[in-house]
Amino acid sequence: MQFVTLLLVAWASIASIDAVDIPEELQQLLKIAKPKDGSAYELPPLDFAYDSLEPFIDEKTMRAHYLGHHAGYKNKMNAVLKQWSETNEGNDLASQPIIDIIKNINDIPMDFRENLQNQGGGFVNHAWYWATLSPSGDPKAKRTPIEVVSEAVNRRYGNFQLLQKEFNETALNFFGSGYVWLCEVPPSNVLQIITFPNQMSPLAFDLKPILVLDVWEHAYYLKHQNKRAKYIDDWWHVTDWAKVERISKAWKGELNDAKDEL
Repeated sequence: MQFVTLLLVAWASIASIDAVDIPEELQQLLKIAKPKDGSAYELPPLDFAYDSLEPFIDEKTMRAHYLGHHAGYKNKMNAVLKQWSETNEGNDLASQPIIDIIKNINDIPMDFRENLQNQGGGFVNHAWYWATLSPSGDPKAKRTPIEVVSEAVNRRYGNFQLLQKEFNETALNFFGSGYVWLCEVPPSNVLQIITFPNQMSPLAFDLKPILVLDVWEHAYYLKHQNKRAKYIDDWWHVTDWAKVERISKAWKGELNDAKDEL
């Protein structure tokens, strides 16, 4: 399915429901909560070393992707937020966390909207990407969904293999730069694979993303070059379904027990 078709499916599913609120717990999981002292956003720290995702994602790519691209989005986003805040004193949205600003992107003044779509979106989308990855203890082991997400996958796709097949085809056929997302669609929270170009976010369409694959070439070209299919296959090996499960629980306000501590 193409982006426009999926977008229409999403809109048709959510047109009659209330806007989705973004839980504070989710912002903590993504490490993008607004600094309480009003200072600029920092680069969200990684949970793993630059070389620990090898052989699937190499150290050189990690350093360029995180310290170059993600940090670049962060720096430019902070500059735009500062300019917007100074120009629009008293603007309630300007004082909100970046994830809420991205969710309400169409309410941003035109002078700042495109810049924040690109830079703020790049900051949040990359944080989501890192937040669902972890080193693979056994390079030959296959990681699969767990608990609530596993049940949701089976209800929507029949089994994980069928989800993976559709996700792979969607990611491989995606034209240009952007992301492939696995989202929960309110109000039933049925799962849907959806693509968005560049730095657009499913948050702006009241979807609840839980997993994302970055298919910008900078995410894989140093190691995989033009072999996107190999990058997609390798990405599954470092996808951490326990982290995806916690994100899903955060959306539902269910991060309560000890094993789900942030």
